[in-house]
Amino acid sequence: MVTKVRMRDQILRSLAQSELQQTSYLSYQGILPFDFPDGTTIMLLPDAHVPAHYRPLFRPLQQFAHKLKPDILLSIGDLCDAFAISRHEAPLRCKRNFQMELEETRRVWDEMVDASGAMWSFIIVGNHEDRIYRFVQDNVPAFGSLLTPNNREPLNFHNLMGYDAQDKVTFLYGVEQRGGFEGGMQINGFNLHHGIVVRPNPGASPLADMDKWNWSTGHGHTHRGALVARETLNGVLRGYEFGHLVNVDHAYMSYSKKMFPNWVPGFAVLKIHNGVCHVQPIPIQPILCADGRIRLSFVYEGVIYSESDR
Repeated sequence: MVTKVRMRDQILRSLAQSELQQTSYLSYQGILPFDFPDGTTIMLLPDAHVPAHYRPLFRPLQQFAHKLKPDILLSIGDLCDAFAISRHEAPLRCKRNFQMELEETRRVWDEMVDASGAMWSFIIVGNHEDRIYRFVQDNVPAFGSLLTPNNREPLNFHNLMGYDAQDKVTFLYGVEQRGGFEGGMQINGFNLHHGIVVRPNPGASPLADMDKWNWSTGHGHTHRGALVARETLNGVLRGYEFGHLVNVDHAYMSYSKKMFPNWVPGFAVLKIHNGVCHVQPIPIQPILCADGRIRLSFVYEGVIYSESDR
């Protein structure tokens, strides 16, 4: 039986032997392939859109992470909303403060990492974090040639978040450090990225992704929850949408009920067994709790985790 310490040593070797060794470990452009050992556990968080995240869910998520003790913590994109630099008009009495958004995103992620005890975390950069690139390109293109003094990189999300190469985190971008499209991970043959294809019905977006690339895939972006499968000559392909962790009543999410009424909260746990990445979506649903109140909750291995009052 492989001990936890030995397995984590194997994971560290997987990290060291990956294409990350050609970078600073802090960022990577493209789909980063991994072959993790059996027993590896990954906790996957979909679109949170901090500071528009649903705060009462993050305490039970931390409690769950502490009990699960995942080896890897993964955000599949749109961790930060970056509303302050969006092209969209702000609702009345809605303040734009990008520094506040960055600082709260850093706090939320660090608290999740600390609670989980994860040995490494990955943040796939979504289309909302890509607002940084678009803001510079549209408003101050001359800044595009400026380099950050400490690492000679252009202005980007991981620099603004305050992480450096000593931190146990990797940001996954597309080409030219663009977010939301090409960047992601391949975990034991299972592909994860933020997603660009958006179809109106649950399951249709990953299905289109599977048809295009001929791979099993999981993505965020749509805020829907779904599992689809398609039999091919090379076996069965599976596609997942993992849902979201946002507060749909937040001012930043004013479009949620008008344009996309079928959003579903949720997240996922990934485990490696017999060399295969097994995906377990975990839906978050209203449950009547013992105190007589209906709370957003999720169940894992017989334990109920419910939203807190704070």
